Amino acid sequence: MNHQPACGQGSPPGTLGRRGTDAAAGERTASGDPRLSLEERYGSHEGYVAAVRAAAGKAFAEGFLLPADRDRLIRQASESAVLR
Repeated sequence: MNHQPACGQGSPPGTLGRRGTDAAAGERTASGDPRLSLEERYGSHEGYVAAVRAAAGKAFAEGFLLPADRDRLIRQASESAVLR
């Protein structure tokens, strides 16, 4: 079975680790890939962490995450190299 890492453990779902640059955005557009680059999606590392924090908080509030799991995902996002 092929599992993608959870948010904060590498790349967010759907991004496949693409780092946003003008060249990457141009290549993406030229190839017809509709997915946004990380920079287009989050703007900065802080934006990425904020998105993970919001998603983890929502999942926790809806009963899908335990507090320790929520905190771990946020910590991993904060410590990650995404958009650094």
